[in-house]
Amino acid sequence: MLHRRSVLLGALALSLRTGQAQAQTSSEEDIAAVLKETLDALLKERVDVGRESTGLVAAVLDGRRRIDAAYGRSDSADNRALDADTVFEIGSITKVFTALLLADMIVRGEVAADDPVAKFLPENVKVPYFESKPITLLDLATYTSGLPRMPANFAPRNASNPYADYSVEQLYDFVSEPQAALQSRHAL
Repeated sequence: MLHRRSVLLGALALSLRTGQAQAQTSSEEDIAAVLKETLDALLKERVDVGRESTGLVAAVLDGRRRIDAAYGRSDSADNRALDADTVFEIGSITKVFTALLLADMIVRGEVAADDPVAKFLPENVKVPYFESKPITLLDLATYTSGLPRMPANFAPRNASNPYADYSVEQLYDFVSEPQAALQSRHAL
């Protein structure tokens, strides 16, 4: 598993190398080539030397330019080579991505942090109140909604892919249940 410190150090190294490369090159193609070379080297080092993973994929988005790199193989039965189109199950990091998207939407004025969650759900979904207040987008993003970590109606058929058969309708049913156990504000 790639540790946060490794990602941060890799990003710092990439930014330093990129800054040097930009000072030494003048054309967009040269900069893209240096970025690609740097990404390739970082991924190779993390897999071959650091043994942090069997393979990694990374991308740099810079305005209109996208530079991606892949190194190593998947952990799947066919041990296929990774590329920029490889699909990963990214687990809990989605919480960070979701919070970043929420922050971006707030900055753009598309939503407000204190908007009640119910505002964005179908009318038939009855979101419970917590401590006499509607649950807000900020409550969800900061894990202070009082909702339990897992819904009571969660019963996966396949432990290796537990969310595959949990539907939006099941989530709506759970949230709408009067017995949807709300916990203390800081429980999640």
